[in-house]
Amino acid sequence: MTDDFNRADGPLGANWTKPPASENNLVIVNNEVGVDAEDSHNYAFWSADSFSENQYSQVELVNIGDWSGVIVRAKADVDEFYLGMCRDGNGYHIYVRTPSGYTELAGAFTETWSPGDIIRLEASGSGPVDLTLLRNGTPVLTYTDSTYNITGGSPGIGIYSPSGSHLRVDDWEGGDLGMLGVLLPETQGPSAPKNFVATAIGVRQVHLSWTASTDNVRVTGYLVERQDPASANFVQVGTTTSASYNDTNLAAGSAHSYRVRAMDAAQNLSDYSAVASVTTQAGVAATDDFNRADGGLGLNWVKPVPASEQTLVIVNNEVTPDTDWAHCYAYWIGNAFSQDQYSQVRISNVGPWNGVIVRAQPAVDRFYMAFVFAPNDYHLYLRKDGLYYDMADGSTETWVERLPPLFTKGRALL
Repeated sequence: MTDDFNRADGPLGANWTKPPASENNLVIVNNEVGVDAEDSHNYAFWSADSFSENQYSQVELVNIGDWSGVIVRAKADVDEFYLGMCRDGNGYHIYVRTPSGYTELAGAFTETWSPGDIIRLEASGSGPVDLTLLRNGTPVLTYTDSTYNITGGSPGIGIYSPSGSHLRVDDWEGGDLGMLGVLLPETQGPSAPKNFVATAIGVRQVHLSWTASTDNVRVTGYLVERQDPASANFVQVGTTTSASYNDTNLAAGSAHSYRVRAMDAAQNLSDYSAVASVTTQAGVAATDDFNRADGGLGLNWVKPVPASEQTLVIVNNEVTPDTDWAHCYAYWIGNAFSQDQYSQVRISNVGPWNGVIVRAQPAVDRFYMAFVFAPNDYHLYLRKDGLYYDMADGSTETWVERLPPLFTKGRALL
């Protein structure tokens, strides 16, 4: 069963029922699902069809917060079900709800969840019950429940939206699993990836992103294909289990077209996405992966003074200040650049403050800066004659650690 919620704002409709645990209501807002009252537990399960106890539920996370996800084996007259929830960018958990309240069965923090991710919970068997939580079709957390042994019921969705967070989910799917969590038979291919976008990241790299595919069992990965200049054919250039991919080592100023398709556990392939075309940026490009001995950045780097109070150094093949609580900068002198320039770097961790600078030069205390302060807090600054000027800021993007897209502020933007 599926529901895209593309209808008028208001109740979910006659196909959905609240379990006893739901303190208020899930409602449709702008073709997505939110809550009519924040700071409360809100659930609904699909009641228009019957399901076996071996079932799954999955939904797209429109935004990330504490907490939203899916439920399985829910009932109208018994206060019990299992929950698979994303609680923040890195926290995800399997819970059980009973008349006594909520009990965490398993939790982890190694995955980084982003808007557009698909969260899915599968339940199979009884005495014990095998539970599997999946992100974008990949299992990330499992638990075998020999204590609560909830049986029967139906799949659904759940949101606890703290005040002001406006959590949303979209594009729900739920259904029966076969023995041991495998749908029988598995001949249905995944849906085609949607919203496929190709973005040039500097002169040698293209970042690809798309909306995750869905499948009646699970999506196991994506095949990325590229069509090069003067070629009539697409060639596979990579695979990924997430809904994004970075294509690297391209020529400056080169035009490429891309497409992607999904694959499931039975090797069924989806239709191709739409084709996305992009041209890498032209011009001089310098790169540094910092993969060398701990210590100074090297002869190609210079500190802008007096702005750089201490020194950026290499530690474990990454860059960090040699002294905390100090402004530390460096700019590349190994090449000459036009004033139309860019600088980009991959963020290893998110916090105040790290990023890039452009138009830095010797003997002049002046440059532009693009810095991330927090996952939803980023700024453009001007450093000029000993002072910092906040020129612009944003809060709509969510920055995560060591994941694409790369931190970048492009040509003519700075």
